[in-house]
Amino acid sequence: MVDKTTFSALNNQSAPRRFKRDRQVPFVPFHNRFSRSPLMFRIISAICLSLGLVFAGAASAQSLTRACSGTPPDVPIPPDAPHKVEVIQPEYQPPQRMASLGFDHVVATVNVVTTYPCSRGQGSMVEIQNVRLIRYDPATRVRTVEQTVVAGTANTLVGGTWYREPLWFQAGQPNPQPWLTWVNNGNFAVSMESAPLGVYHWWSHPRLRAQAGYPYFVEARLRVIGDTRVQLGIDYWRGATTGYNGYSPGCVNSNNCEAYQSHWIGPTNGQFVTVTTPMTLYGN
Repeated sequence: MVDKTTFSALNNQSAPRRFKRDRQVPFVPFHNRFSRSPLMFRIISAICLSLGLVFAGAASAQSLTRACSGTPPDVPIPPDAPHKVEVIQPEYQPPQRMASLGFDHVVATVNVVTTYPCSRGQGSMVEIQNVRLIRYDPATRVRTVEQTVVAGTANTLVGGTWYREPLWFQAGQPNPQPWLTWVNNGNFAVSMESAPLGVYHWWSHPRLRAQAGYPYFVEARLRVIGDTRVQLGIDYWRGATTGYNGYSPGCVNSNNCEAYQSHWIGPTNGQFVTVTTPMTLYGN
């Protein structure tokens, strides 16, 4: 994901024909034949580039696919998840600390995985109607919606797939795989059934400028189907456009800082539900 939710269709391609030299005519190399026609050359170049992207994408998708051995039991929390319960990081205690550390922008995050790093053949899909970043005033208990993320608007979700093994997110930058995501009836949608070795990580875009001294929480309207688990969270950033520069203990030197991650959300019986996080600070 990266930030556009589009499909990539894999088409079967026949093998290229070999040029025979048994005719009594001068042989002209393949590239020379088409270099004489700029239009044809551009067409052939575009086809070659497209095929390269398709085959590269197919190889990448294959690397994230694995079937489960046997029948793993149904559990509410991915056994290999770094955070198995809701966690509020020390840097966010109290939430006002983020401003003192120099973090002035905030994004909502969404992690989507299958229960195990293998496919159980049960189907997998998450649909998100909207994600809201809400500023909370502890003194008045007033909640103010400062950003609403909806598909097809300027406030959107972007992201990509990280490898789940040997450790989550260890590879660093995402491997965009648009065939995992799409827009379904106006909702963000992702299916991880074909990529159980991956973690699909969404974040809201653009970053929201955070008002110093106020905590923020995430509210999402979503539906979880099949062998899928979802986790919500918030990251803070220094600046509106700074790039990722790696992990730093205590967020001393890093451009971003994780504030919290939610409990895991499982199947919602085919219904859309509203989830607010962190529950331990604000409740549902």
